[in-house]
Formats: sequence, C-alpha cells, structure tokens
Amino acid sequence: MGLAFFCSCASMYIPQTPNIPLHKEKGEVNLNIGANTNSFIFSGSYSFSDKYALMGAANVSYGNIWEQYPDLGALLSPGAEMIIPFGGIFAHYNLNMGLGMYKPFSKRRVFELYTGGEYGKAVTGRNNSYVNNYGSIYFQANIGRRTRRFEVGGMMKISGSYMHYQHPEGANMTRTDEFPVFSVQTGCVLKTGGEKFKFWFSPSINNSYAFVKGNYEDMELQLNLGKFYTFLNFSIGLTYRF
Repeated sequence: MGLAFFCSCASMYIPQTPNIPLHKEKGEVNLNIGANTNSFIFSGSYSFSDKYALMGAANVSYGNIWEQYPDLGALLSPGAEMIIPFGGIFAHYNLNMGLGMYKPFSKRRVFELYTGGEYGKAVTGRNNSYVNNYGSIYFQANIGRRTRRFEVGGMMKISGSYMHYQHPEGANMTRTDEFPVFSVQTGCVLKTGGEKFKFWFSPSINNSYAFVKGNYEDMELQLNLGKFYTFLNFSIGLTYRF
C-alpha cells in the first residue's frame, strides 16, 4: 500500500512530433515552434538544392520543468505507462537530424524521403536514479499538398533504437538493461494561415516493441506489455516559412 502511494506512472520513450516540411524548391526554410501533450517542440528544415533538404528537431518534455506534470499522451492510451517507485514523470529530451530528398509531382503535391539519427535521454526518481539513454536511426516518408495558405501532409517513420536503461535494484545497487527497440510512427499535419506564418495541428500514433532477453518481469517496466513509450500525441504550434 505504501509503495503504491509513492509510485507514479511515466513514459521513458517519447517519440518526436512529426516534422513534415513539404519542400518544393531550392532555398526554402521552414521553422516550427509548438507544444504537445508532453513536450515543447522546436523543428526546422532547409532545402539546400532542388532535390535535397536537411531537417532537425528538438523535443523537451515538461518533466524538465514540472516534475509531477502527467504525460497526457500516455494517460490517453491505457497500458502505455510504467510504474516508477518514488518518481515523477521522466524529464526527457531528444535531438534529431536528417537528410533527405523531395520531389514535387504536381504544382501543389510533394513527396519526401528522409533518413537520419536521433539521440534521447530521460531521467526520473530519487536522485535521478532511473536513467534511459538511447540512440536511433530512422527512415521517414512524407506526402502532402501545399498552397499559399493551406498545407496538409502525412508521414510514416520506421526507426530502430538501442536503449541503455539504468535503474535501482536492491539496496544501493544499480542495474543496467540494454535492448533494441523497433518503432513505427504515423502522423499528419494541418497548417493554415498566411503565406509565411501558419498555425498547425498534428496528431501522431507510435507503436514500439522492445526485444529483451531473459525474464521481462525482472525489469521494473514490464516491457513485454509495452509500458515504456508514449502511444498517442497531439501537437499545436506556429510555423514560419521563407
């Protein structure tokens, strides 16, 4: 009973909000700022040629500022939370960089394909005793339609990650579990406003699977039940294109 009182539910892997630039020509810059159900969002992209573009993003979770703020994305998806004794939510951040190609296939329609890498870290618990570091590689496909005042796009992202998870075990002992994770994320974005400034809304769904050897129940997370990642996310923000 005492343990239950001092436990909290959290998610140690928060997929990034989809970045769907929809470039159409060389020299375009696309900047986004916003917030979602668990994080602040900063992302952007630059088309440095008539075929290729760079994109990058950073998500910083509210757990870095408000320790007990819930991950609403986890709360909206039953079973996608884990129990952390004496902990708040994870203070989480991740950084992303990608290189890709874009192909307008009509005056208003665009297809994009990106590949890149991501690094993330999440901490919680007494004296930050629960720590997850991970690196990822990914492939992402975007398709959408752009006009001067309206944009709509969809994406699918396939990624492989390697988790390095440290957590307490017994008195004054720390255990480290390392395991790969396969994830598939789908999402979309809707932007509307002026030619340069637009408001945007973006929902996304993520499914992840951890390949863990041995007895899953030896780990605090019960990874075989998928209780380590955020399944559902909703994002809003402002974009500037020039």
